[in-house]
Amino acid sequence: MHSKQVWLVRNRREKIAADIREMTQPCASEPLDPFDLSSALGINLMTPFEIKTADTSCVNNLCGSYSDEWDAFTIAALEINKIVIVYNPTKPPKRINATLMEEVSHIILDHEPSRITQQSGTFFRDYNSEQEDEAKYVGWAALLPRASLRWAIDEKLSMQDISDHFGTSPEMVSYRLNMTNLRKAHLKSIANT
Repeated sequence: MHSKQVWLVRNRREKIAADIREMTQPCASEPLDPFDLSSALGINLMTPFEIKTADTSCVNNLCGSYSDEWDAFTIAALEINKIVIVYNPTKPPKRINATLMEEVSHIILDHEPSRITQQSGTFFRDYNSEQEDEAKYVGWAALLPRASLRWAIDEKLSMQDISDHFGTSPEMVSYRLNMTNLRKAHLKSIANT
């Protein structure tokens, strides 16, 4: 991709993230709550423990010995016209926020759902890297938009302080500082404290 194309893609993704953020209308200094956003969109959030028809041993495996293997998945329950995101409650809260925003972004972006296939008794999920990258970018940009990072810079917050305030990981803060071209401004702001 040429630099102009990259800029256009990023600009489109930033705009979608801003539109998502406006759905619950937090100001730049307020964190976006994925639980509130999901509720506003009519998306149900559940843990495996809350699925009444789930097999107990399956739930115990998902949240026990296999808990490191997954973060969330989305189910479209067409018969009751509901979208449900099932998330892993054993993950840290900051990881849950990122995961939920990625799943919500898939829904808003109208991405084609992954397919699960079985071969020789083993299950496989297909992976569309373009869709995954787009959902991650949009979700992370909604959690940490440029305006919020600008506010944090003006407040002279460290990366850890930004992470704690907005409920994200320090890695996400670093990524978003790079994507918004605010890394130098951030370094300059904290050097003057």
